[in-house]
Amino acid sequence: MRLRPPGRAAWARDPRRAATAVLVTGPLAWLFHDAATPATAWWVWPGAVVCAVLGAVAVAGYVAPSGSGRLLERGCTPCAVVPAVSIVGGLLLLDTTPGGGGMLTAMVLLVFGLQQRRTAAAACAVPLRVAPPDA
Repeated sequence: MRLRPPGRAAWARDPRRAATAVLVTGPLAWLFHDAATPATAWWVWPGAVVCAVLGAVAVAGYVAPSGSGRLLERGCTPCAVVPAVSIVGGLLLLDTTPGGGGMLTAMVLLVFGLQQRRTAAAACAVPLRVAPPDA
């Protein structure tokens, strides 16, 4: 039986995850704007805000749902690392290529990281099989 990840509405109703996304958006917007600062076009701030929202929603995916008794929901190592690396990679892309191509590539990378975080539960729902101890 495969477990399906919760839908967007179920995720958005969780107050801990929503508060985390709201609190992380501001600092991420500043970081993405700071990384893209050499570009002075009109789209730098809106692009930084879009990147920040994508990154904040991915970060909020690490917060365990309310009532679970846990603080973090990390998941398996590959599924936990990809969204975090996508945020850092997006910042590095904007820092090295602050033009429109860098911003668009950073957004694509962040969407990939967010999608990985939201679907990781379905991919990693297989229980671990423990080998019997040697007799």
